[in-house]
Amino acid sequence: MTTTSPIRKIPILAVEDNPANMNYLMFILKKLNVVSVSAPTAEEALQLLKSYEFSCGLFDINLGSGMSGLELMEKVREIDIYKNIPIIAVTAYYGGGMHKKLIDKGFTDYLAKPYDMVQLDALLEKYIR
Repeated sequence: MTTTSPIRKIPILAVEDNPANMNYLMFILKKLNVVSVSAPTAEEALQLLKSYEFSCGLFDINLGSGMSGLELMEKVREIDIYKNIPIIAVTAYYGGGMHKKLIDKGFTDYLAKPYDMVQLDALLEKYIR
């Protein structure tokens, strides 16, 4: 697990509507020295794309009312500079081939809730380190 310098100066975009889940995610990212920016809705995430360049996305699938994480991923993929960045689905929905379904729809990978620091670190190691 990396805990020294930030892994990239380009932040990752974390999108999570549940405040407790977002606090947990941001706590882990900070412990891993990952530069990150967060948004509680897909709409706010799209606005952040105008102000920042991101190296990766961690998108909750069920974002409550409004656009879902899946819809957000599809919109992000329409932007030229984000066509190929890693976008990881973070969701409590699992089983029934969910991993394959999300990959087939365009996500790079899948992180099932509840997750821990080791699991998140392994995904970040795989895609952005």
